[in-house]
Amino acid sequence: MKTQILILILTITTLNIFGQNKYERKKEESFVCLEPAINSGSLKFIKTFKCVSNEGDDIQSLLRAIRVEAEKLGANSFKVNSFSRNDTTKVMTLTLDAYLASKQMLELNSAMHEDNVIYIFCDDKFNGKEHTFKINGEQKTIKSGTYYKCIIKENSEVVINKGGVTGGTLKVKWEIGNPARFISITGFTFMDIPRPSNAIGVGFSTGKIYQMTANFGLLLTQTLKIYE
Repeated sequence: MKTQILILILTITTLNIFGQNKYERKKEESFVCLEPAINSGSLKFIKTFKCVSNEGDDIQSLLRAIRVEAEKLGANSFKVNSFSRNDTTKVMTLTLDAYLASKQMLELNSAMHEDNVIYIFCDDKFNGKEHTFKINGEQKTIKSGTYYKCIIKENSEVVINKGGVTGGTLKVKWEIGNPARFISITGFTFMDIPRPSNAIGVGFSTGKIYQMTANFGLLLTQTLKIYE
């Protein structure tokens, strides 16, 4: 009986490790958003891509379309060249400069990302609709087409809630080198990334908070406006 229990424990442990490794692989991104401060002269320029939206497209659709073509030419990263939206026609235009960056440059880019900050998005419909959520019990508001930036102060914890007790909750503690989080409170073009149960300083409940990839989140911070 003891032998069977030991085998069961080992099996569960192995599955957990596999699941965490699978999660880590899922986080990897092959078309990386570069920080504006990265020296373009240290990168191999591939091509400038411009994508114009059709009806029903969103920013993620534009990024996906460019990514497919850029990767065919060997690009693994990009810088935001410009983004515009016609208020009358609602047509969006995204222009990206695609590059081939070395492993060292990608590591440098990663090191340049902000720490201990949470970016909160709703949607990119630009319809003026406002959405509410709470940070440490204090109600905040964000407007469509904008984002909210929350800085985690040293030795503190931030609790973000959307939808009350039956909604979603995100808890993040300040830590040295704690990477930025990018979340959606509406499910807008999100890439749902469940975090492993042993993630330090991060807790998710099911509900109305979704985590985006850092790559897409960084793109949004450079195309949408901060809500003030």
